[in-house]
Amino acid sequence: AQALAERLLAALPPSGLRVRSLVLDVMPDPEGVRVTYVDASSSVRQILARACIVSAPKLVARRLLDRASEAD
Repeated sequence: AQALAERLLAALPPSGLRVRSLVLDVMPDPEGVRVTYVDASSSVRQILARACIVSAPKLVARRLLDRASEAD
């Protein structure tokens, strides 16, 4: 996981990767995907992105992605 994060940090713009964050929701949007998360300072934030990589245990990823597909 650490190696993947380091490679992504090197390849993406500075705001392109949120580390130390807990994703609460991933929902499709006409412009891409809307991600709601808690950041390292415990603030709830929401971003709109063209794409999203979900790196989580299967149970968590399934819950997030199943919910997203229901909304689609």
